[in-house]
Amino acid sequence: MNLRQNSRKKPLRRRLAGVAGIAAASLFLASCGGSAEEAAGDAAQETGYEYGASEEEIQALFEDVEPVTLTFQPAALSPNDPFAERAIKFAENVERLSDGKVTVDIVYGQAVASHDEAPAALADGRVDIHHVPVVYFPDEFPKFNALVTATTQLPQSPIRGELAATAAINELWWESPEVIEELESQSMYPLLAVEPTGQQTAICKEPLVEADDWSDALIRGSSATHTAQIAGLGGTPSSLAYAEVFEGLQRGTIDCALVPPLAIPMLGLADVAPHVNYTTDTAIARGPSVHAVGAIWETLPLVAKQVLFDQGAELYANSRYTDLGAAAEAAALIREAGGSYHEISDEVQGKLAEVSDSLVQDAIAEGNLDEEAPEILLESYEKWDGVLEELGIEDEGEFQEIDQWYDTESLDLEAFSARLFEDVFLKHRPSAE
Repeated sequence: MNLRQNSRKKPLRRRLAGVAGIAAASLFLASCGGSAEEAAGDAAQETGYEYGASEEEIQALFEDVEPVTLTFQPAALSPNDPFAERAIKFAENVERLSDGKVTVDIVYGQAVASHDEAPAALADGRVDIHHVPVVYFPDEFPKFNALVTATTQLPQSPIRGELAATAAINELWWESPEVIEELESQSMYPLLAVEPTGQQTAICKEPLVEADDWSDALIRGSSATHTAQIAGLGGTPSSLAYAEVFEGLQRGTIDCALVPPLAIPMLGLADVAPHVNYTTDTAIARGPSVHAVGAIWETLPLVAKQVLFDQGAELYANSRYTDLGAAAEAAALIREAGGSYHEISDEVQGKLAEVSDSLVQDAIAEGNLDEEAPEILLESYEKWDGVLEELGIEDEGEFQEIDQWYDTESLDLEAFSARLFEDVFLKHRPSAE
């Protein structure tokens, strides 16, 4: 399979046609100078456009732009990966709205730079747009990772709770200027300041419900917060790479892995670990990442920065469609494999809450987390939960049966995503002022 390809494949699932009415592109301008008409074009590009402008208005600003190809390395391992759909849609929007002037070269499977190299690759220009797993770099991004500890305070449910949580997480990240500054100081300019991923579960060879089940169990985590949570519950943490989780479970080098539902169909985990263990009152820490533009951002005119930034709503919505669809697929696979879902006991969830609160307090004491962040996050969760109620978006069943009651075609996130973008993202949009 050719991992480097610019795909024209249509998304398999319905996606937003354009929540913000625009798409994204990175570009180089044609040389300045010459006619008054060229000068007017340059001025328009530097003035930018108002949010919500028509496609025709945006396309007109690309008239004098030289063609350019951008390297985009998403999380997807291949064009068939569930994560590939949002990358393909992103590329299609870019080419349409730039009137063919901007080509996005999608590079799958970390073919240019591994996850460990992601920040460096954005800084040195090997990659122009990247999905970066910032939780892999706790020392380089301490404030970003400190916010991860706050996500452990959120309640969980299959759809409504998931949407409220991911919206609240986005609001907390965007409203934490120290985190945005931390990213930008290392040449990472966010389009989606945080990609929360799906809610984390413990997928295991055997149920992991009671305190005794956790004792000495070998459990793979993806972040420093995971390591602390696992150890705090009596387990033995493992830092096995994501791509090695299947083999680790198959060979018995680990008993469980903390992963989002998406990992179950993506890695085929139901065949080797068919027991899913989840929380409701508190949360296993998420493994959030960031969609960012690299050092090339500094060279772009305002109009290009705005076009890029305005992809945020659609990136958010398409990620949620992917996560929820994967959760439904995972439930079916677990059932077919003879597995089961288990809510982790109240005793263990209580202990998890204590461990998580301790991590939050440590982050505050170290100066990496504002002491009001946990309360702000919970208030934001309640606000977005109320918006979802207004929109009639509800849970209609439990995690283990989500494939039987969740209809991928009937969930419409356009209004919710637009509200999130306009209330949270928009105030951070690049402008001429």
